[in-house]
Amino acid sequence: MATLITYKVLEDRGDKLKTAARLACNFWNHHIEPERSIVLHIDLFWSPLPYIARSYEPETTGGVTHGRIRFNSVYVRKYSAAQLAGTLTHEIGHTLGFGWDRWLGLFDAVSGRFTADAAARLPGLSAMRVETDHGPATQYLHWDEGKHRGELMTGFENKSEHVLPITIDVMALLGHKVKVPLEQRTSLSSLFERFKDEPFLFKAEAKRMASADVRPERVLERVFEQLPAPLGPGVRPSLSKVPKARRSAGR
Repeated sequence: MATLITYKVLEDRGDKLKTAARLACNFWNHHIEPERSIVLHIDLFWSPLPYIARSYEPETTGGVTHGRIRFNSVYVRKYSAAQLAGTLTHEIGHTLGFGWDRWLGLFDAVSGRFTADAAARLPGLSAMRVETDHGPATQYLHWDEGKHRGELMTGFENKSEHVLPITIDVMALLGHKVKVPLEQRTSLSSLFERFKDEPFLFKAEAKRMASADVRPERVLERVFEQLPAPLGPGVRPSLSKVPKARRSAGR
């Protein structure tokens, strides 16, 4: 059977997280077949800080990769399912390999440029840069914010986001099979509209995988509505103007 990306919602508010998870999984399942199946475990926490969510370093057990994301219940009430789906889609991108070993071997850490070998395998990488700024929080984990602002896999959330074809294509270099390439730069909102009614296949297999009681505990990334000050080393004060910032806990 083909591998797939699925989810397990442990706690919700009005089915918002379930709807968001379905959108995010439908997006990735449409475009790629992952190297191994992925289960995203989703639950809630509460904080008075402008702190939307935190994601956790994935763990692989029994041939299945388990990721985890916890949402601040304050923002689950405040945000639409589509807004929450944007965060989930980004975090699945990390679970698929953005920021991990294969990714880190594709580029030069000083310039953020992809190596000649990587560009030969995927020519579109010659136009891309990896984030080399902002300290260990975002550095090397994302596309460069200055050059690719607004893209799904940059280190900052923006009010309106889009996906570049290269974000799908690079998955082939991270060990996955690209089933359906993205033909052009496309807004995330239109992609979610396209996938909202797409049926979710392999429900029995997805339910079996999601039954595993695995909850990764090491925080990988924190998503803020606005940057708290001070956030930590390497964060520039001017970044506080960015409405929502994704920040990792470091590696």
